[in-house]
Amino acid sequence: MSPSLQLLNLVGAVALLLWGLRMIRTAAERALGSNLDRRLGWLGRSRPRAFLAGLGGAVVMQSSTAVVLLLSGLVSGGRLALAGALAAALGADLGSAIAARILALDIREIAPAAVLTGYALFQLGTGKGMRNGGRALIGLGLVMLALRQVGQVAAEATHSDGLRVVVEALAADPVLAIIGGTLLVLATYSSIAVVLLVATLAQAGLLAGPAALQLVLGANLGAALPALISALSGGPAMRRLPLGNLIFRAGGVLAAAPAAAGVHRLLGGAGLGDAEIALAGHLAFNLALGLAGLPLAGAVARLVTRLQPVPPALVRLAHEPRHLDRAALANPGQALIAARREAVRLSELVHEMLDHSRAALGPGADEAPLLAMDAAEEAVDRLHNAIKFYVTELSRRPLSGEQSRQAQVIIAFVVNMEQIGDILHRNIRRLAERKRRLKVEFSPAGQAEIAEIYDRLDRVMHMTVAAFMADDEALAEEVIAQKREFRDDELQANQRHLERLRAGNEASIETSAIHLDLLRDLKRVHSHLVAIAHSILER
Repeated sequence: MSPSLQLLNLVGAVALLLWGLRMIRTAAERALGSNLDRRLGWLGRSRPRAFLAGLGGAVVMQSSTAVVLLLSGLVSGGRLALAGALAAALGADLGSAIAARILALDIREIAPAAVLTGYALFQLGTGKGMRNGGRALIGLGLVMLALRQVGQVAAEATHSDGLRVVVEALAADPVLAIIGGTLLVLATYSSIAVVLLVATLAQAGLLAGPAALQLVLGANLGAALPALISALSGGPAMRRLPLGNLIFRAGGVLAAAPAAAGVHRLLGGAGLGDAEIALAGHLAFNLALGLAGLPLAGAVARLVTRLQPVPPALVRLAHEPRHLDRAALANPGQALIAARREAVRLSELVHEMLDHSRAALGPGADEAPLLAMDAAEEAVDRLHNAIKFYVTELSRRPLSGEQSRQAQVIIAFVVNMEQIGDILHRNIRRLAERKRRLKVEFSPAGQAEIAEIYDRLDRVMHMTVAAFMADDEALAEEVIAQKREFRDDELQANQRHLERLRAGNEASIETSAIHLDLLRDLKRVHSHLVAIAHSILER
C-alpha cells in the first residue's frame, strides 16, 4: 500500500474513532439531561466528593473537556466554589484516563455485535433510555472498529521509511514528542482518542521506547487546552477553571517528563509492552496528579482568581436593574410586569446566596463561597432599592384596585427577599466564617440534618417564587401549609443535637453554638418565605 493511501486510511480510522466517542458522549448527555449539572454542583461542596463527581462524570461522558466546561458554567454562575471545581476537574482527568483504559481492552471482536445490537435498540426502542443505550453501543462498536483499523494500518506502516524517520525523531527528542502529543489533542479535541491511538500504534510496533509515554504526557498537557480555548469567549470567571486545570497539568508534565525514560525501563523490566506502558503511565500520571493536586486546589484557586479578576465595571453592570424601564410607567400593566421580572431576578440572587451559605458551611469549605455571598448581597441591595422606588413611583399614578394589590405583592416580595439576604449575609455568613476560623466540623449526623433543612428550604423557595411569578393562590397556600412540617424538622434537629451533646459527641460540642444559631436563622428565612405567601393571598 502506498504511503498516501496508508495515511488516508489512518486519518479515516481516527475520524471514525472520534465519531464513536462523540456518539457515546451524546448518549450520556441526552440520558442525563441537566441531572449531571445538578449532581456535580451538589457534590462539589466538599473536595473529595467533587473529585469523585468529576471522575464519574468523565467516565460517563468519555470527555474531561465536557466536564470542565460544565463546571466552568457552575463556577461562573456562582453555584460552585472554584476550589471545589478544580478538585472535580482533577477527578475528571482521572476519569478520562480510566475511560481510555476501558476502551483499550482487547474486546475488539465484539465490535460488529455491539453495532448491530445498538442499531436494533435505537431503531426499535420506544423509550429515551433504550435509544440512548443503542446510541452508546453503536459508538462503542465504532471505537473498537476504528482501533482495529488503526492497528492494521500501523502494522503495514512499520516498513515505511518516511514513518520511521518521524518515529526516530520523536524518540530522539522528548520535548518534540510532548509537543507532538499536545498538537494531536488540539487537532482532534480528544485526549482519549490520542491516548488510544498512541497505544494502538505502540502495540503494532510502530512506536517503541519512551516515545509513546512522552506522547501520552503531551496528550495530557493538550487535554487542558480545548476547554480553555472554548472559555476564551466567556468572562474572566468562566476562564478560571480551565486555566487552573492547565496549571495543574503543566506542572504535572514538567515533573513527570524527566522520569519518563526511567519509568519506561522499570515497567518494561516488569514485562509490560509499550502499549501497556503508555496506558498504565497515563492512568498513573492522572492518579498522582489528583492526589497531589487536591491539597493545592485552594492555593491554585486563589492564584487564578488573581490572574483572572472580574473588572469592576462588569461587577457594577451585573448589579444594575435590567427590566425597570421608566417609559413603561405610563402603562401600569406593563410596568408591573417589568417590576415582577426584576423581582424574580432579585430572588435568583438570594437563592444563589442560600446555595453559597450551604457551600460555606460544608466540610473543608474555603473562602470562595463567602466572597460570592458578599458580591451577591451588594447586588441584592441595589435591586431591592431600585424595585422599591420604581413601584413606589408607579403607585403615585392612577391604578385599579387589582393593580394596587399587585404593586403591594411586589413590594412585599422584594422586602422579604432583601431581609432573607440580610439574614444570610449578616448572620449565616458570620457563622460560616467562625466555623472556618475555628477549624471545626459538624458531626456527620449534624451535617446530614442541616442538609435536610437546606433541601426543604430550597424546595419552599422554589415554590414561593413560582407562586409569586404566577400570582398563584394554590401554590401560596401550599407554602403556608408546609410551615408546620418545617417547624417540626427544625425542632427535631434541635432535639437530636441536644441528645448528641448529652452523649458527649465531641464534634457536636465544638459546633454547638454555630449549629443552634444556624437552625434558628434558617427558620427565620423560612418565615419570610411564608410572609410572601400570605401577601399573595391578601385579596
